[in-house]
Amino acid sequence: MKKQKILITGNFDLSDAWSQVSDRFEIIHRREFSRVETLFSDLSESWAYILGGPEYADESLLKQAPILRHLVVMGTGTSSFVDERAACAQGVQVHNTPHLNADAVAEFALGTMILSLARYCESVDGVHRGDAWLQTPRLSLRDAQIGIIGMGAIGTCLTKKLRSLGAENISYYSPHRRPEQERTLGIAYRSLPELLATSDVASLHLRSTEENRGLIGRQVEVINPKLALLNFSNPRLIDSRWLRNALLNGQIRFCSVDGYYREWVENQGTSIDAEQLLELGPNLFVASSHIAAQEQSCIRDIQLRALGILESQR
Repeated sequence: MKKQKILITGNFDLSDAWSQVSDRFEIIHRREFSRVETLFSDLSESWAYILGGPEYADESLLKQAPILRHLVVMGTGTSSFVDERAACAQGVQVHNTPHLNADAVAEFALGTMILSLARYCESVDGVHRGDAWLQTPRLSLRDAQIGIIGMGAIGTCLTKKLRSLGAENISYYSPHRRPEQERTLGIAYRSLPELLATSDVASLHLRSTEENRGLIGRQVEVINPKLALLNFSNPRLIDSRWLRNALLNGQIRFCSVDGYYREWVENQGTSIDAEQLLELGPNLFVASSHIAAQEQSCIRDIQLRALGILESQR
């Protein structure tokens, strides 16, 4: 039987498990590439595609894959990485690997939360500019008013970590109330406007859907000058125009996003930035390159799940 080709993208070491299936699959691993066109030749002969890199699988990319039947996203939010309508139209079945990144993202969010309460980025910015030496006492996790937006696997995992470190004042918003988490974790449900208005720091973990696009800003405005808003979901859940104005006008204190409105090759930094957020400086806004889930054991586990999915589809 002819080996089926699997394209894997992402700057990580492959699990040993892939060598154990070399009799059934031919593995093509692209660690890094500067243009999406680099994948065209690989995709033209691939039966499956494991998307773990920075690219977005849009219609133009998928059209280069005439025999592609399975696309596995190394994560949960498929819509942030794949044009699902285009995939469906081409007969490509899209899979994801839910929950495996929950602990890694929650750990990253926890660290970001602590730094934001300490106004770390503002401190760094002042030192680099040489015009400020910030030493304002920070709120502890125990004393801070903490908001969790989205109480799925990641939100629940983050809440457990916060509780283990002594955080007492945790509230959450979710499109559907979670009575079990309220009881076992001792957290209070609040409407999204109320949560944002009363939190010192709020961590965003909602699914990316059309209904949620621009949820914060377009649908729910915030006026809370002490708020540090941390987004670990799709950046577009926060309306960019509103966010820029809110930061400049002191309606919120700080925002951090793991990702950006234009990513990878579309990101040109401050030179071409339609949202004009990067130019605000790290005292107000920071964006990172989707690194929250890039933890070694998490990536290994996701690879094993992806392999299992493809084995079951042979």
